[in-house]
Amino acid sequence: MDFELDPEAAALVGAVIPVLDAEATTALIRGAWPASSGAAAGGVEQVRKVWATLADIGLAGALVPDGADGLGLTISDVVPLLERVGHAGLPVPAVETVAFAAPLLAAAGHPALPDLVAGRALVAVATRTPSGDIVVPHGQQADLIILPVPAPPGATSSGSARSSGSSASASASASASNVSTGSLASDAFGGLPHGTARLRIYRADELELAPVGTVDGARALARLTASPDPLAGAVLTDDPDAARLAWWRAAVGTSAVLVGLAARMLTITVDYVKTRHQFGVPVGSFQAVKHACASAHLATEFARPAVLAAGWQLAHSPDDHTAARDATLAARDATLAARDAISVAKVLAAESARLAARVAIQCHGAIAYTTEYDLHLFAKRAWALIPAFGDPVFHRAQLAKSLGLRSAAPDAAPTDLVPPFGRETSR
Repeated sequence: MDFELDPEAAALVGAVIPVLDAEATTALIRGAWPASSGAAAGGVEQVRKVWATLADIGLAGALVPDGADGLGLTISDVVPLLERVGHAGLPVPAVETVAFAAPLLAAAGHPALPDLVAGRALVAVATRTPSGDIVVPHGQQADLIILPVPAPPGATSSGSARSSGSSASASASASASNVSTGSLASDAFGGLPHGTARLRIYRADELELAPVGTVDGARALARLTASPDPLAGAVLTDDPDAARLAWWRAAVGTSAVLVGLAARMLTITVDYVKTRHQFGVPVGSFQAVKHACASAHLATEFARPAVLAAGWQLAHSPDDHTAARDATLAARDATLAARDAISVAKVLAAESARLAARVAIQCHGAIAYTTEYDLHLFAKRAWALIPAFGDPVFHRAQLAKSLGLRSAAPDAAPTDLVPPFGRETSR
């Protein structure tokens, strides 16, 4: 297992970092919050400009084959990039666009791919709240939205033969006619991590969406208020294994973003405790503060290699179809091991971000409870992302099942959008 980046990926990281350092300011992040919070006019447009600059460098198309004007990198190469996006706090659906959607659009030959690669199109992915509502993080700003749709009657999970010809068209038609807010909640989201869902992609203006206030306003959450028109949108993939692979890629990407957020919160905190004085000395000289910061630092440094390892294993493991065709046990074991590595990474990254946020608030004292303080921009993003693409409970259950510690892990999709201090719901 070698985490060293190839020259092209290393050059991309080296080009992305200065852009984020210079352009992704806290003022820019705050400007992406709804206008009611006092955000500056044009904040969202400024964020889009920064994303376009990053796309020009190659970030948006990093996982797109070079034959489709992408860079042809692997998820292992993209992990350090997404960590830097998390560290900067840039309020865009980077994981959804780069890790989830881009490879699918490339495989489908979707006409929106050039816009995605050029940074003109952002993609959001619908998810489910504990109450069953279908919501779309960044849905108020995204150009394209991906919805999981229930598998057609008789469809099976991973390892099944792919549909072809007229049968594929019939399956796609059945999926489209089955899309409803109720069926999405009960069936489709459970199929993403387990391999029975199909994916449809819509223009944002083809869906009826209502803004939803959330813990992190820059995520611009929207709720699906009506079933999509059966004739709207297009099949992005009718292959459940491709949909599942996209979900696991996004879990790796989200883990990387969480590590970046944890590191940023720790940096803010260490800088603060060095300059904040009490009893004539910096508060950072107190043993309790030192130990708290050290614990958060260790958690972050343990999570980072776990995320790198998960990216490497996913990049070097066969997909489900290849493993199913391969008679060797090693191929199937490699695929399952990659999923286990991703679950480990997501648990460690989520816990490191949760701990970093808690330590940051404790060590700052009263100022940390002020909404206008910059620390909130990163803590609230972390709280919103901890449950995304599988919360720690879900991923621990997956690991327990893999180790034979439980008879079965949850069959339903992980519960998204439940921050540790309250659910991300309308207010």
